[in-house]
Amino acid sequence: MEKEGKAYAFFDCRYSKGQIEAELPKIREMVETPSELELDLTENPEKIRGNRELAEALEVAQRIDLNRIPADQRKGVNVTYRYVLQAKYPHKKNDAAATKLVSIMNGAYMSTPLWEQGEDFFGRIIYKHKGAYVAAER
Repeated sequence: MEKEGKAYAFFDCRYSKGQIEAELPKIREMVETPSELELDLTENPEKIRGNRELAEALEVAQRIDLNRIPADQRKGVNVTYRYVLQAKYPHKKNDAAATKLVSIMNGAYMSTPLWEQGEDFFGRIIYKHKGAYVAAER
């Protein structure tokens, strides 16, 4: 078993890092997140240097979201995310961390003031599975 499961939620939100961090304890309680799940919110994930895992996960997320755009409209499009929420889940696998992160992001979208009702959620949850980064099902 892996030492800790890791997953990354890349997303956009109009609220500040501080406002999001203020909502996280409420979201964790609402979706019954285990206390051992560690979360770290970072702004501007594209500017983080020296974290190869994060860079690879970001590249996969960007490629997936770019491919959602019709091919004839992709030219010159640069997919970026304002935030990354990194999850570390001790003594669990990456897919377990991703599942918890999906619950957190769904809870944040559905039940907090961070997104208006009907506002689109733009983001992707990525984790490593069998040596390759993949997207978690939302």
